Amino acid sequence: MNRPFLRKLALVAALVGLAAGALVVAVRRPLGPEAALRGARPGAGISAPVESSIRLPIAIDVALIAAIAEEKLPVRLLSRSDVAASPGVTADIDIRRVDRIEVMARMGRLGLRVPVVADITATWRSPTIPGLTRRGKVHQISTHAAFTIDAELDLGVDDSWHLVTATRATLNWDEDPQVQVGPFAVPLSSLAGEQIREQFAEAMLTIDERIDRHVPLRRLIREAWRASFRTVPLGSSGDVWASFRPTGLFVGEVVPRHGKVYLDVGIRGLFRVVAGSRPEQAVATPLPGRSLPPDIPGLALDVPVAVSFAAANRALDERAEGRVLELALWGHPVSLEIEAIEVYPSGDRVAVALQFSADLPGRFFDLAGQISLVGTPTVDTASAQLRLSELAFDVRTDRALVDAAAWLLHGDVGRRLAALLVFDLDVRVDHYRELANATLADHRISPTMVFRGYLDTVEVMNVRVTDIGVIALTQIRGQASLDLVPVTGFATF
Repeated sequence: MNRPFLRKLALVAALVGLAAGALVVAVRRPLGPEAALRGARPGAGISAPVESSIRLPIAIDVALIAAIAEEKLPVRLLSRSDVAASPGVTADIDIRRVDRIEVMARMGRLGLRVPVVADITATWRSPTIPGLTRRGKVHQISTHAAFTIDAELDLGVDDSWHLVTATRATLNWDEDPQVQVGPFAVPLSSLAGEQIREQFAEAMLTIDERIDRHVPLRRLIREAWRASFRTVPLGSSGDVWASFRPTGLFVGEVVPRHGKVYLDVGIRGLFRVVAGSRPEQAVATPLPGRSLPPDIPGLALDVPVAVSFAAANRALDERAEGRVLELALWGHPVSLEIEAIEVYPSGDRVAVALQFSADLPGRFFDLAGQISLVGTPTVDTASAQLRLSELAFDVRTDRALVDAAAWLLHGDVGRRLAALLVFDLDVRVDHYRELANATLADHRISPTMVFRGYLDTVEVMNVRVTDIGVIALTQIRGQASLDLVPVTGFATF
């Protein structure tokens, strides 16, 4: 064999060796992350949960207001003699209620319509004629009129949680009769309107006082506040609990509905699911002052879900290590063997260390080595799984190996690899929603109070990578109220 040929053969062997050295990397060294990649981003954790709001509708029955008005408003609203109507003219006025008082809910207020009749007798003298000694003749005229008094009752709550009412009375005449006084026609409204307003306003104050006694708002709110510090079991297994910790009280709108006026008080607080042993129930605090309603109304049940890296790697050991993926690359069959695979935290993403070997078509050697990938954790609550999306090579992975193995993340290969990086959550959120709905649909918490709630939508609030695993805060949202149960002695329920 001549010397030039041997030199060419040695050169080819050296080039092959260099290429193999660039692509075959420490196959036998233990699989593990690079030190610079390990660990979650400092401060990573679950953000503060969103507060829930639970409605506490206080119903003021329209029939109750009508009964109070019938009792407290006198039948005779005004009876006065010698009321000055105009110069030289006086009137005797007798005004009384007729028929029943009508009460209705409208525009967030209670409206009272009081039917009234009036009997008025006006008296005056004819003017004395100059030069004559006789006095002027006395004249009288009597009239009868029907009209209504409309009153509006505003409802509110003071800073001490007492019901506050403010009644405004206005006179609305069906017809404003003209009382003929000599040559003048005097409207009945101007003749007696101010006296009626004064008398009626005084009577309406007694209605305000009676309503306050019949609607013990502060006592009802205090009872609801104390009863809201609850920890209740979800289901019958005894290892899943719903815990509510109130943080504030607020007042919503006044809403007329179905013959009642509802004063919507709201309790705000944190509502969460706890698995395991029964959590300690929070101690009820004194009744707080008023606060603003939460930004998002309704019930928000916090359900943290997680996948630990230990559990994820056990799952990968069973389903992936030693597995051979039969693939098609450049129109040729390729066998890719996963020799080892592991996930671990890398900042706010999840890193994947993959040790593999593959027999590539058209190559004199197998491609083997370890690469580092990173992916973004996403939570699918419908399937109760965590996935890694947006897989990419980590920038610190050996560049030569990345160039040679770029095909791993394209086409069918990337999809097959991503399908292996799917992990079961430790909790099925839908299951908790079903348990909560079954428990909270009609849950009596006191002799006079029932909790009613319904949860429907599920939302992933945030996902965080920690040193232990990936944790996601999910929320099941819906509506809830503390409904007051009719009992003897509570006329407002």
